[in-house]
Amino acid sequence: ARQAPRTVIAHSQQASAAITAAPAGAGVSRSATPQSSLQPVPPAGASSHAGRSPALVVTSASTAQPSQPSTPVKVGHHAPQHHRASLQQQPPRQIQLQHYQLQQPPKRVHMPPPCPNRVPTIPGVDHLDPPAVHDLMRRGKCVVVDLRGEDRAAGLIEGAVHVPAIDKVPFLTRVPELVNRWSSEELVIFTCQYSAHRAPQCANWYREQASHSQQVAILSGGFRQWEAMGLPVKQVTCSVADAQAADEKALQLGSQLLQSVSTQRAAQTNGHCDEAREGMIPGRVDDS
Repeated sequence: ARQAPRTVIAHSQQASAAITAAPAGAGVSRSATPQSSLQPVPPAGASSHAGRSPALVVTSASTAQPSQPSTPVKVGHHAPQHHRASLQQQPPRQIQLQHYQLQQPPKRVHMPPPCPNRVPTIPGVDHLDPPAVHDLMRRGKCVVVDLRGEDRAAGLIEGAVHVPAIDKVPFLTRVPELVNRWSSEELVIFTCQYSAHRAPQCANWYREQASHSQQVAILSGGFRQWEAMGLPVKQVTCSVADAQAADEKALQLGSQLLQSVSTQRAAQTNGHCDEAREGMIPGRVDDS
């Protein structure tokens, strides 16, 4: 009767010994085992045979079928090396995920109108972006002063204090009172519609009389920049025409403030000239 091929496992240190050490009656001898059938099997990292020497898989082909190559037998957790190589060559599977985009309301792009004769700020007056001001307000680290008048119809910043720059009592006259009111505040931030005229001018007046330990700043871009960046706004009117009218009113109030400042400076200059004239002695000629 034809016998099935048998497999004998030996350690590497016993590879040079005779393979006839197999159990008796197995029908396997050294002469019946070809040299090409000795295939080393590398141990796996997680194998329970980590402390043992690498094994050899020895196969013996049947004498009746010499043309058919024998198939190695996998022992334990050891796998043939060519199987591992084929697994490593396989490309990783691509998992396609569907990305869902949240629908958000469109934001209006802030396009400020031309604001000629912008008022420059003096040293000690900072310019803060709306997100930074919003964070400071949320943590209670500042007070925001809204200097607008009728143009507040465009919307309000929740938590801001309303002190009109143009009122029955001029802002410059109220500065000592405001300095005393906000003396305990770490930071005072002024804003108007665009922070082009009223905010920098009032911030300059306040800076000149406030304590040096107190910080003074303006909101960069004003209310319109705050609104364009999607920060919280309390709407007063929803009409587009009312919003445009508020912007036109803002430019008008800014120009009005500049005109009043120019008038005050001209009056102060004329007053100084009158005092100088009064101090001169009639008939005296300046030799210089």
